Amino acid sequence: MALIGFLQAQNCTTIPAAWRHPEARHDVTDAGFYQHIAKVLERGLFDLGFFDDRLAMPDMYGGDHRHTVEHGIRCVKLDAVTVLTTMGMATDKLGLGATYSTTYFPPFHIARVFATLDHMTGGRAAWNVVTSVNDNEARNMGLPQAPAHDVRYDQADEFMEVVHGHWDTWEADAVVADRETGVYAIGDKVHRLDHDGDHYSSR
Repeated sequence: MALIGFLQAQNCTTIPAAWRHPEARHDVTDAGFYQHIAKVLERGLFDLGFFDDRLAMPDMYGGDHRHTVEHGIRCVKLDAVTVLTTMGMATDKLGLGATYSTTYFPPFHIARVFATLDHMTGGRAAWNVVTSVNDNEARNMGLPQAPAHDVRYDQADEFMEVVHGHWDTWEADAVVADRETGVYAIGDKVHRLDHDGDHYSSR
């Protein structure tokens, strides 16, 4: 059995009024807040701290954002990977999982973000892949509405191919860092992806 802590990089838990509890902390934009959570999870032998994500403030309550803000209903949402990086610096074993959408980010960017998190934390990164369904997220990204279901999932299939392809472009023994010869990495062991598909092209 795996123990996973379901976390929110925001001003409340999944219970919207949690911020009103007398013992609730309000320093949710401070790294120390999340590092404390990470340490508690690691002491409790949790396998993973996992953040969901949303790319827009909820506006379904009362019809606009004012109700959301006034009542503190998940109105602050920080970038999960940045938060996880700070948590990784405060722990040694805790897995670090974040949600990132395949619809609104380029695959090269996601490949680099999670590879960096994985390197910086000694192989502890995890990615929850979503396609994003909410129209308010689409509007934040310059689109009038979310793409249709089949379009999103067709894109996601190719997106994953590109991401995995980039992760495989450096062979495991490519880096030699030979000071005497001046060779840092073996050129024949580092490959361009040169992907050219229906939705994405990436070198």
